[in-house]
Order: sequence, then C-alpha cells, then structure tokens
Amino acid sequence: MSSLYWSFCMLFFLFPFCLATMSEQNRVPLH
Repeated sequence: MSSLYWSFCMLFFLFPFCLATMSEQNRVPLH
C-alpha cells in the first residue's frame, strides 16, 4: 500500500547523496 510513499522517501533521502557524488566526479563546488 505505502510502497509508493517509501519510494518517494528513499528518493528524497538518496537525492542529496547522488548530487554529492555527481559534484565530486565533476569537481564543481555547488556551495
């Protein structure tokens, strides 16, 4: 039932980590 909710939760939780990895690969400071 709440599989979609968990999907969104995991997405929002892993999004910053994914961005950090991408920025680390590109070596471009976002902040």
